[in-house]
Amino acid sequence: LDLSTKLSAWSVERNGESVKYGAVGFENDMSKKKLEEIKEFKEIQLYPKELDFRKRIKLMIYSLNKLIRKSDIILIEDTQLQNNAKTFAMLSELRGGILTLCYMHNKEYEILPPTKWRKSHNFISRKREDLKKEAIDRFKLETGIQYPIDDVPEAYFIAKSGKKLLSE
Repeated sequence: LDLSTKLSAWSVERNGESVKYGAVGFENDMSKKKLEEIKEFKEIQLYPKELDFRKRIKLMIYSLNKLIRKSDIILIEDTQLQNNAKTFAMLSELRGGILTLCYMHNKEYEILPPTKWRKSHNFISRKREDLKKEAIDRFKLETGIQYPIDDVPEAYFIAKSGKKLLSE
């Protein structure tokens, strides 16, 4: 899982192969252009405009519940310290909700720092924006799909790093 207060992305692997990926988020957080670009992807679930962050978090958690229930192990990208205290608090609540689902469904989970999963794929960029572009470009190379946003490609690489990192 690549958690965000705007669009949280996920990827499912089975026997080392990516079988499904997508995201859940809110229409009001994207430009009209981005909205049009991602609407063609059936695994992106977008809710109508919602400004109350607790309702947003609740909707995301409900949406990810089935995915977590059906998974063996959940890999979650670690929450990075944010310059904005409100954003950090919202991300912390979202992660807390996801961890609660893991506990409720008796699921094993790992929290991975971004540096760890990126290193397992030999990402070379250093700046945040360059890393996001690198994820999009590498995703296209591996899957043939040009995703217009970085969230799903990053979730894809988080999932792919799991087997390697968990065996260390």
